[in-house]
Amino acid sequence: MKKFLKAILASTFIIIFSLLFYKIVSKITAKKELENTIKHIPKFSYYDIQGKTFDNQNLKKDTSVVFIYFNSECDFCQTETEMIKSNLEKFKKVQLIFISSENLNKIKTFAKNHHFTNSANIHFLQDKQSTFTATFDVTGLPTIVIYNQQKKLIAKIKGQIKIDHILEKLNP
Repeated sequence: MKKFLKAILASTFIIIFSLLFYKIVSKITAKKELENTIKHIPKFSYYDIQGKTFDNQNLKKDTSVVFIYFNSECDFCQTETEMIKSNLEKFKKVQLIFISSENLNKIKTFAKNHHFTNSANIHFLQDKQSTFTATFDVTGLPTIVIYNQQKKLIAKIKGQIKIDHILEKLNP
Protein backbone atom coordinates (compact mmCIF):
# COMPACT_ATOMS: atom_id res chain seq x y z
CA MET A 1 0.00 0.00 0.00
CA LYS A 2 2.84 2.41 0.84
CA LYS A 3 4.49 1.71 -2.51
CA PHE A 4 1.22 2.49 -4.25
CA LEU A 5 0.88 5.85 -2.44
CA LYS A 6 4.51 6.71 -3.21
CA ALA A 7 3.93 5.94 -6.89
CA ILE A 8 0.79 8.13 -6.97
CA LEU A 9 2.61 11.00 -5.23
CA ALA A 10 5.60 10.70 -7.55
CA SER A 11 3.32 10.60 -10.61
CA THR A 12 1.35 13.61 -9.37
CA PHE A 13 4.56 15.53 -8.75
CA ILE A 14 5.90 14.70 -12.23
CA ILE A 15 2.61 15.73 -13.87
CA ILE A 16 2.43 19.05 -11.98
CA PHE A 17 6.09 19.79 -12.66
CA SER A 18 5.63 18.98 -16.37
CA LEU A 19 2.58 21.27 -16.63
CA LEU A 20 4.41 24.14 -14.93
CA PHE A 21 7.44 23.64 -17.18
CA TYR A 22 5.18 23.62 -20.26
CA LYS A 23 3.46 26.86 -19.18
CA ILE A 24 6.78 28.60 -18.57
CA VAL A 25 8.22 27.49 -21.91
CA SER A 26 5.00 28.53 -23.68
CA LYS A 27 5.11 32.02 -22.15
CA ILE A 28 8.78 32.47 -23.05
CA THR A 29 8.12 31.31 -26.62
CA ALA A 30 5.11 33.64 -26.98
CA LYS A 31 7.14 36.58 -25.62
CA LYS A 32 9.97 35.89 -28.12
CA GLU A 33 7.48 35.65 -31.00
CA LEU A 34 5.94 38.96 -29.98
CA GLU A 35 9.38 40.58 -29.77
CA ASN A 36 10.10 39.35 -33.30
CA THR A 37 6.72 40.63 -34.50
CA ILE A 38 7.37 44.18 -33.33
CA LYS A 39 10.93 44.40 -34.70
CA HIS A 40 9.27 46.01 -37.72
CA ILE A 41 6.00 47.91 -37.51
CA PRO A 42 3.34 45.20 -37.43
CA LYS A 43 0.17 45.47 -39.48
CA PHE A 44 -2.38 47.66 -37.77
CA SER A 45 -5.63 49.43 -38.56
CA TYR A 46 -7.25 52.06 -36.36
CA TYR A 47 -9.49 55.10 -36.83
CA ASP A 48 -8.40 58.72 -36.94
CA ILE A 49 -10.41 61.50 -35.28
CA GLN A 50 -12.38 62.00 -38.51
CA GLY A 51 -13.47 58.36 -38.33
CA LYS A 52 -11.34 57.28 -41.32
CA THR A 53 -9.20 54.17 -41.31
CA PHE A 54 -5.52 54.74 -40.60
CA ASP A 55 -3.15 51.82 -41.19
CA ASN A 56 0.37 50.95 -42.35
CA GLN A 57 -0.37 52.45 -45.77
CA ASN A 58 -0.72 55.88 -44.13
CA LEU A 59 2.81 55.81 -42.77
CA LYS A 60 5.18 58.12 -44.60
CA LYS A 61 8.10 56.46 -46.37
CA ASP A 62 11.59 57.25 -45.09
CA THR A 63 10.17 58.86 -41.96
CA SER A 64 10.65 57.76 -38.37
CA VAL A 65 7.46 56.89 -36.50
CA VAL A 66 6.74 57.40 -32.81
CA PHE A 67 3.64 55.70 -31.39
CA ILE A 68 2.44 57.25 -28.13
CA TYR A 69 -0.07 55.11 -26.28
CA PHE A 70 -2.03 57.41 -23.98
CA ASN A 71 -5.15 58.04 -21.99
CA SER A 72 -6.57 61.57 -21.74
CA GLU A 73 -7.00 61.27 -17.97
CA CYS A 74 -3.45 60.04 -17.32
CA ASP A 75 -1.33 62.78 -15.69
CA PHE A 76 1.90 61.31 -17.06
CA CYS A 77 0.38 61.24 -20.55
CA GLN A 78 -0.63 64.89 -20.20
CA THR A 79 2.89 65.88 -19.12
CA GLU A 80 4.48 63.82 -21.92
CA THR A 81 2.22 65.47 -24.48
CA GLU A 82 3.01 68.95 -23.17
CA MET A 83 6.74 68.22 -23.44
CA ILE A 84 6.28 67.06 -27.03
CA LYS A 85 4.23 70.16 -27.79
CA SER A 86 6.96 72.46 -26.44
CA ASN A 87 9.55 70.68 -28.60
CA LEU A 88 7.39 70.24 -31.69
CA GLU A 89 9.98 71.82 -34.00
CA LYS A 90 12.39 68.98 -33.13
CA PHE A 91 9.77 66.42 -34.27
CA LYS A 92 8.99 68.00 -37.65
CA LYS A 93 10.61 65.09 -39.56
CA VAL A 94 8.91 62.46 -37.42
CA GLN A 95 5.42 61.00 -37.73
CA LEU A 96 3.86 61.17 -34.26
CA ILE A 97 0.94 58.81 -33.74
CA PHE A 98 -1.03 59.21 -30.55
CA ILE A 99 -3.26 56.21 -29.92
CA SER A 100 -5.89 55.52 -27.28
CA SER A 101 -8.71 53.07 -26.71
CA GLU A 102 -10.91 55.82 -25.29
CA ASN A 103 -14.03 57.06 -27.02
CA LEU A 104 -13.54 59.33 -30.02
CA ASN A 105 -14.82 62.49 -28.31
CA LYS A 106 -12.23 62.23 -25.53
CA ILE A 107 -9.45 61.74 -28.08
CA LYS A 108 -10.67 64.73 -30.14
CA THR A 109 -10.85 66.91 -27.04
CA PHE A 110 -7.35 65.84 -26.02
CA ALA A 111 -5.99 66.71 -29.48
CA LYS A 112 -7.78 70.08 -29.49
CA ASN A 113 -6.65 70.97 -25.98
CA HIS A 114 -3.04 70.40 -27.01
CA HIS A 115 -3.46 72.26 -30.33
CA PHE A 116 -2.43 69.26 -32.44
CA THR A 117 -5.40 69.15 -34.82
CA ASN A 118 -3.66 71.02 -37.67
CA SER A 119 -0.28 69.29 -37.72
CA ALA A 120 0.34 67.13 -40.80
CA ASN A 121 2.80 64.82 -39.05
CA ILE A 122 0.66 64.25 -35.94
CA HIS A 123 -2.20 61.76 -35.92
CA PHE A 124 -4.64 60.83 -33.20
CA LEU A 125 -6.08 57.35 -33.49
CA GLN A 126 -8.78 55.38 -31.74
CA ASP A 127 -8.19 51.73 -30.99
CA LYS A 128 -11.80 50.55 -30.85
CA GLN A 129 -10.98 46.88 -30.22
CA SER A 130 -8.10 47.57 -27.80
CA THR A 131 -5.64 45.60 -29.94
CA PHE A 132 -2.71 48.03 -29.77
CA THR A 133 -1.51 46.69 -26.42
CA ALA A 134 -1.29 43.11 -27.69
CA THR A 135 0.00 44.01 -31.16
CA PHE A 136 2.81 46.26 -29.91
CA ASP A 137 3.42 44.52 -26.54
CA VAL A 138 2.39 47.55 -24.50
CA THR A 139 1.52 47.15 -20.83
CA GLY A 140 1.29 50.62 -19.33
CA LEU A 141 0.55 54.30 -19.82
CA PRO A 142 2.15 56.17 -21.36
CA THR A 143 4.20 53.93 -23.59
CA ILE A 144 6.27 55.20 -26.49
CA VAL A 145 7.27 52.87 -29.31
CA ILE A 146 9.90 54.32 -31.64
CA TYR A 147 10.66 53.09 -35.17
CA ASN A 148 13.37 54.42 -37.46
CA GLN A 149 13.00 55.48 -41.10
CA GLN A 150 13.18 51.84 -42.24
CA LYS A 151 10.33 51.06 -39.82
CA LYS A 152 12.60 49.00 -37.55
CA LEU A 153 12.11 49.13 -33.79
CA ILE A 154 14.52 51.45 -32.01
CA ALA A 155 12.99 51.51 -28.54
CA LYS A 156 9.92 50.79 -26.47
CA ILE A 157 9.71 53.05 -23.45
CA LYS A 158 7.23 52.54 -20.63
CA GLY A 159 6.26 55.51 -18.52
CA GLN A 160 7.09 59.16 -18.73
CA ILE A 161 10.46 60.08 -20.21
CA LYS A 162 12.37 63.23 -21.09
CA ILE A 163 11.96 64.40 -24.67
CA ASP A 164 15.73 64.56 -25.12
CA HIS A 165 15.89 60.81 -24.58
CA ILE A 166 13.34 60.22 -27.35
CA LEU A 167 15.23 62.57 -29.67
CA GLU A 168 18.51 60.76 -28.90
CA LYS A 169 16.88 57.50 -29.94
CA LEU A 170 15.65 59.07 -33.17
CA ASN A 171 19.03 60.67 -33.99
CA PRO A 172 21.74 58.28 -32.82
